Amino acid sequence: MKLEIIEKEKHIIAIKPVGMHTTYKNSQDTSDCAVKFITEKYPDLLSVPSKKPREGGLLYRLDQDTSGVLIFAKSQDEYNRLFSLQQENMLMKKYHAVCTVAEGFYSSQLKPADFRNMLDKAHAIADVTPPSEFLRDTDKSRAGDKYFKIDYPVGHSKKTGKRMIAVKTSKYKTSGSPRSARTFIKISKDSANPSVAYVEAYITKAMRHQIRVHLSAVGLPIIGDSLYYPNSVSLPKDYSTNRLMLNCSGVYEIQNGLG
Repeated sequence: MKLEIIEKEKHIIAIKPVGMHTTYKNSQDTSDCAVKFITEKYPDLLSVPSKKPREGGLLYRLDQDTSGVLIFAKSQDEYNRLFSLQQENMLMKKYHAVCTVAEGFYSSQLKPADFRNMLDKAHAIADVTPPSEFLRDTDKSRAGDKYFKIDYPVGHSKKTGKRMIAVKTSKYKTSGSPRSARTFIKISKDSANPSVAYVEAYITKAMRHQIRVHLSAVGLPIIGDSLYYPNSVSLPKDYSTNRLMLNCSGVYEIQNGLG
């Protein structure tokens, strides 16, 4: 698997492909991952203390089946600055997803969000074009710049450690206390297939699987998601994929947190 690398003055930007782990599984692991490839090419990064040893300035992780942008800070000062922004909800990540519009989806589950002004003022650390499968023709008449907020808390499933749960009401029980999580989205319908939606999603400090859980919870399960794509929802006609249709395409500094 190929890892695309973009070097900037203060950061290394890596474009992780589907199937590659972001980092090592444990302290003894030496298998291939994005961190291994990057630190072998830029060994000076190993002198930048990060959240875990050997991660060389890595700011955040992506799921193995999610593709897209990873950020490595070249210095301790820059890592500390970005990590602080991340903790204050002032470092925003942009994702693209391809979803099914499931039966039962209704926009009243989504709260309108005044988000355009925030995007206009955002400063890009990384901003790359997503893979072509995320950029098919969409229904421009419905797209516009209308953004929504999903703000269900997210917690660990009591049944399995692999899954997370969006807590929509008090009836949803989790292992341990759920944490607040907010995802801002814009939805565009496929011009040729109304059962397919192209979603831009924005998050700051994230819970595990946050976008996947939130989109599934409102009736927009991500195509190719083996954990959160309901068995009751069939793939759209003439649409199949062997990957999770989720890609991180940008990282931005914003003036105020997402709340």
